[in-house]
Amino acid sequence: WLAREAAARAREMLLLPVLAVRLFISVAPTGMLWVRKLCQLVLFSVLLLPGFLQVVAWYFLSPAVVRSVRYGRHQRNMLDLYLPQGARAIELRQVGPRAAAEVVAVEDAGEARPRPLVVFCPGGVWMIGYKAWGALLARTLMQAGFVVACVDYRNYPLGTVSQMEEDVTQAVRWVLDNADELGADRARISLVGQSAGAHLSALSLF
Repeated sequence: WLAREAAARAREMLLLPVLAVRLFISVAPTGMLWVRKLCQLVLFSVLLLPGFLQVVAWYFLSPAVVRSVRYGRHQRNMLDLYLPQGARAIELRQVGPRAAAEVVAVEDAGEARPRPLVVFCPGGVWMIGYKAWGALLARTLMQAGFVVACVDYRNYPLGTVSQMEEDVTQAVRWVLDNADELGADRARISLVGQSAGAHLSALSLF
């Protein structure tokens, strides 16, 4: 009797390790696949890192980028301006901390012909969009002679989709109101969006 009881207790003690081993064996192929995919993702990120750091450094250090220009009264009503080489120098005037900025042209360098204008609305599932995400696109367009504005808007839960659309519309209106001072051609404006930003851009057209 004691021998049978000891054997039963031993089987109970070994049950959990045995089940764990069986579970590991059953999911090992899938688990190893995920490990391999994770390693590939890490390697891909490491390879992209030098280029990413170059864009980040350019975004914060380039005099061609005018960051966080206020276009409305809400906290996230900001946009970044990208001014191409030879564009006129500008100054920003702001009456209060939540007042929209006013653009004042102080110098007209290079060609006098107004530049085409692009307003970019970044995506981010309506929750995590940020204006700096458009830096690489804006840099490419700026080098081609475009004036570019990358827009921030209220994200959920700070705002509803209707309020996000209001922000995008207000940003476009601000850019148009200041187009002359920016040296931009209001007749050649393009509204560009990515993912959720494309949705909000489309809504702002109606």
